[in-house]
Formats: sequence, C-alpha cells, structure tokens
Amino acid sequence: MTVMSREIKFRGYVEKIDDIGIDVPHEGHFVYGDLVHGNNFDCIVGGLIEANEEYASIEWWQTLQQGAAEQYTGLKDKKGKEIYEGDIVQFPILGKPHREIVAWSDMDSAFIIGMMYLSRFQPKMEVLGNVHTNPELLEEK
Repeated sequence: MTVMSREIKFRGYVEKIDDIGIDVPHEGHFVYGDLVHGNNFDCIVGGLIEANEEYASIEWWQTLQQGAAEQYTGLKDKKGKEIYEGDIVQFPILGKPHREIVAWSDMDSAFIIGMMYLSRFQPKMEVLGNVHTNPELLEEK
C-alpha cells in the first residue's frame, strides 16, 4: 500500500474541550487532521503508523458528532489564515464590508460564500470567526 501526501485537511469542532482525548492535538475546540466518515459518527484522525489492505493503525483519533467536520478550502485570507467550511468571512462589495459563511456547494462542486465562488473574493477576504464559536457575527450582519 502506498500512502500519499495531500493538501486535503479537515477540522472538527468539539463542543466540550474536556471531551477531547488526552493525546489529541487541538487548538481550542478544534481538532485538525484527516476525516473518517462513519454511519453514525465522524472522526478526525492523525498520525498514520501502519496500514495494509486489512487495517490501518493510527496514532490518535477524535470522535465528532456527524456533520461537525469541515474541509479546508485550500485558500488563505489576506492575513494568511486558512479558510475552512463554516468560517465567517468579511470582504468588500461596492466598497462596503459584507459577511458570509463559507460553504460547499454540491451543485457547483465548489466552495461558495452566499451565491458567489469563494476564490473570487479571496485576495480581499478576512476570516472573522466561525459558526461554532462566533455565531454572533452573523447577527451583526
């Protein structure tokens, strides 16, 4: 089996920090790594130790509520911060600041903000927060 490096990254939101495993690296409520999607749950995993056709051994994993995992868009904001699904971003439209949530569109097979493609505004975009820890940012809209 060949393991290939890739730039597809995920983060998972864990509501209670005490629920994060002892050996699981995290930043606040977020765990970063690869996604394993189950029937009733999702896991963010990291540290592939060994793998073959029958099993995989990983260094750590964190179980999440299904749907709590978000994918990295491959883009960074104007300050160099990675942009993930669920981020609340601000960008100018006709000289005025505008806020939207980053989402995946199955219909377009692309990341979008509102009805627009994310990459269109990326050079002037700033991540303000995310829907989990900063929902009040959407109310200010």
